[in-house]
Amino acid sequence: MLELTESIEDGVRREVYEETGIKVAVDRLTGVYKNINRGVVALVFRCHPKGGTEQLSAESTAVAWLTPAEVSDRMAEVYAVRLLDALRDDAAPGIRIRTHDGRRVLGWWPSDAQPPMMSEEPSGEDGMTFYEQHRDFVEELERIAPEGVRIEWSGDTLIMQASPSNIHQLNVAQVRRQFERHAPDGYLPSERSEIVSPDVSKGREPDLTYLPVDVLSQPGNKAPAAEALIAVEIVSPSNPGNDWMDKLHDYAVMRIPLYLIVDPRQQTVTLFSEPNHDRYHTRSDRKFGDAIGIPEPFGFSLSLADLVPYGD
Repeated sequence: MLELTESIEDGVRREVYEETGIKVAVDRLTGVYKNINRGVVALVFRCHPKGGTEQLSAESTAVAWLTPAEVSDRMAEVYAVRLLDALRDDAAPGIRIRTHDGRRVLGWWPSDAQPPMMSEEPSGEDGMTFYEQHRDFVEELERIAPEGVRIEWSGDTLIMQASPSNIHQLNVAQVRRQFERHAPDGYLPSERSEIVSPDVSKGREPDLTYLPVDVLSQPGNKAPAAEALIAVEIVSPSNPGNDWMDKLHDYAVMRIPLYLIVDPRQQTVTLFSEPNHDRYHTRSDRKFGDAIGIPEPFGFSLSLADLVPYGD
């Protein structure tokens, strides 16, 4: 429980110290877990120790360091899943979102295998995908998310990202300025629209896309993937796999005609085109400082001379 005036990170550090005697640094949020019977939502953070000594408190009966195998063996399923999700986070970045009834996890139970990030989403009971089973919960998180936090879904992973850096926004602006001169009539740029495709139960918010004016005139921020001419992403230095793997797969499944990846880490720009099922058949790579051809309906050469790489 948080005190009225403390931040979430301060609350995590205080609770851990009060209950275990260990001082920790908070790394990141790794999971969101809802007890559907009690309506309680728990946020789990991955931390690393900074000092202190193990000790009991009025709120704890034992303090111990456990291996993943011991976690699975000694803890109840609805608590073990939270630790295992946090421990596997390095290999599969993202925030897990799960529901349970207080005894059993309803949905994915983590195993040694990683979740299928690059294949069709798994089906649960009655043929429903994991996303479809928890759509209301995801939409509630989108509603209460702080200003500037982006929420995207991929497979069984919920990805939450803070506001982009200045370099990120500068590169978006450099690309957008050139596309605006060549956009077909009736289409305008958007940097906040969530591209949705009901057939595959995926939602994505490209850094830049072009949509018909009548779609942008509708209430809300969702837009049919079939209406998008292109998706442009500036690679995040903290989670590049999201743009290079998950979104590459998702945009192909959505049949977005063009997918442009600007990677300030590697100082490269890559254009994918001709989507077919879960992949693109055409790829073109260029370096910052060069130019890359953008096919119709834009039909121009995109200069990469003014793009800015990330600093060391």
